[in-house]
Amino acid sequence: MEWIIRLLGAFYILGGFLLLRTARTEWLLDRAIAQISLQSAPGRWEVLFLLAFGVIYLSAGVALLALSIWGVWLLGAGLVLQAAYYPLSWRLADDTERADRPRWRATRNAGIFSAAAFALSAYAYRLGVLA
Repeated sequence: MEWIIRLLGAFYILGGFLLLRTARTEWLLDRAIAQISLQSAPGRWEVLFLLAFGVIYLSAGVALLALSIWGVWLLGAGLVLQAAYYPLSWRLADDTERADRPRWRATRNAGIFSAAAFALSAYAYRLGVLA
């Protein structure tokens, strides 16, 4: 079980780095588009959510790799953030974004995977793998 948790931690470290890179790219693109169009940058809240997801999941990955209980708490925080993100992003999306089925399917699948990772890490804590 220890190696499964460490592997999960490595996965979340990679995912956290990718989310931070995506947030940085989105922020740079939004800034460039705002400067070209002379309007305010759209989608600022999405960049903030991506940044928060990246920091939380990167931290959770490090904690799981170290077999720390903080991994469970951080995965729980990420799950709560995802629960807030999904309805908010649906409400703020326009019709073309709502028609993008693969995006919403990927968002839902990420939430399911996060819930499973949280449950697995909580179970590992119960077994005494995490301290």
